[in-house]
Formats: sequence, structure tokens, C-alpha cells
Amino acid sequence: MRKQLPVICVAAGIVLLAACTNDGGQQQTTVAPQPAVCNGPTVEISGAEPHYEPLNPTANQDYQRDGKSYKIVQDPSALARLAWPLFMMRNPAVI
Repeated sequence: MRKQLPVICVAAGIVLLAACTNDGGQQQTTVAPQPAVCNGPTVEISGAEPHYEPLNPTANQDYQRDGKSYKIVQDPSALARLAWPLFMMRNPAVI
């Protein structure tokens, strides 16, 4: 009886697992997750102009994380010169 007990337990486990796979003949539909993007209407705020905030010397310091070192950009005009070419490289159909 002791040798038969593991065989009986394995057979019972297989039967229980086989019963869990029954989907009732219905197809399962999967819904793709929606991206976290606001698709609503754009509202223009009058008088709002983008601007750079001044650097805070206590908060804006170079740092290291996970073996990589990061530098804080001191001259934001370099970002404006790079933004358009990078955008066009990623979106060539915009032209």
C-alpha cells in the first residue's frame, strides 16, 4: 500500500489539473492594455509660455546610479539644437 500511495497521489493531481483546463467551449478574448495617453481635446491656456526653471545648486548635481554616471545639463540651448534632428530620425514620415 505504501508504494501505491504516491502513484494514487500523482494520478489524483493529474485529474485535478486536467479539470482546471476546461474552458466550457468558449473562446477567451484578450484585451490589449490601453496606453497611458490622454486622447481628449486639447485646451489652450492663454498666456502660458514654456520656460526653463533656474538651476537649483543643491538639487541639480551630477550623480551615479547602477554604475552609470549622469550629468545635469547646464546649457539648455544644446537641447533645443538636438531635439529637432532626434525627432526627425524617429519620425521620418512627418515631413
